[in-house]
Amino acid sequence: MKHSKNCYLCPKWETMISIESIRQLALSLPETDEIDHFKMPAFRVKQKLFLTVNQPEGRCTLRLSKELQSIFTAVGHGAVYPVPNKWGTAYGWTHLDLEKAPWELFEDALKMAWREVAPPKFAQKYPDLYDDGF
Repeated sequence: MKHSKNCYLCPKWETMISIESIRQLALSLPETDEIDHFKMPAFRVKQKLFLTVNQPEGRCTLRLSKELQSIFTAVGHGAVYPVPNKWGTAYGWTHLDLEKAPWELFEDALKMAWREVAPPKFAQKYPDLYDDGF
């Protein structure tokens, strides 16, 4: 199997994810808006947070299911890890290092986080965002 230079299954990456690209992708998801959350950019769908961005720390935090948190942590080669408190262990909040993670990994995690908090009826309303087998 041949991988791209930013393949998240491979341990070496050369990428940095910018706040501008995060914002562009997050706001491209249906019914998403941006808010200030403890003086940090945050994104939500139907009033439910799915992503916060901590620029000074160079990371974002995503809301994933426990199963997805485990999967992304396993393939993330240290760039993805549970928040080290109750928010991570009980609720699936997951850190992603913006300096270490490749774009493809971030993009997949962001879409999964959006789906995690979006209303169930969105699967029928926006089927293109649910056609990947998850």
